[in-house]
Amino acid sequence: MSGEDLLVLFSVAALEALLSGDNALVLAVMVRPLPPHLRARALLYGLLGAYLLRGLALLFAVFLRILPAGGAET
Repeated sequence: MSGEDLLVLFSVAALEALLSGDNALVLAVMVRPLPPHLRARALLYGLLGAYLLRGLALLFAVFLRILPAGGAET
């Protein structure tokens, strides 16, 4: 693994940490008006959705990374 690869990996990890904190804050603000008995369920669904979408985005990024430099051949 080259130095450039490590820098990219570190950058992605740092962005993921920032986005996780942002997601937690937004979810907390969104569920606050809900009745107390629905807050836990809404937080769970929000977190699961955030993890699912983040995982799909990471898979897409990996897919883009392994594409040939010239794009797909026809």
